[in-house]
Amino acid sequence: MPFALLALLAAATPAQPEAAAPPAEAMEVARVTMPRSTWDGFRDQAAPALGAQLEKETAANALALKLPGQAVVVKLWDEALPYEEFLRFYAASLAQGLSAGELAEVAAFHRSAAGQRFVALQRKVESDAQRWIQDRLPRLGAALNKSKDAFVGPVRPPESKR
Repeated sequence: MPFALLALLAAATPAQPEAAAPPAEAMEVARVTMPRSTWDGFRDQAAPALGAQLEKETAANALALKLPGQAVVVKLWDEALPYEEFLRFYAASLAQGLSAGELAEVAAFHRSAAGQRFVALQRKVESDAQRWIQDRLPRLGAALNKSKDAFVGPVRPPESKR
């Protein structure tokens, strides 16, 4: 579907009716387990690839962007996917899966010294795990190239070289 990415990025999400506010403990846990820096990190990781795709699709449709594709993605992400809106969704999901007492226990843990150390360590472990995976991605490519089960054959005959 041509131009799908541009349409997706440019379309503002219609306003949804405000749901009841999640419990304060759920918001506290959501904010600690998904801080703004992590949310922005998701955006910043996705922006280069989405921006490049946006530039490619824009050029293919004889259009031009006012800003680099990555900058457009960041701007639209922040407008279309507001952090506070995500936090309310995340907190509501937590509140559906945990009782009020369990949420209070989790929130109290995160306020404790051990909980704060855990959160700090969790960010480092997530970053280390991401690097660990990235360092090993060439193995995936090598395995794909060696795999006889991944491909059924060419979709079209190779073009002859003249």
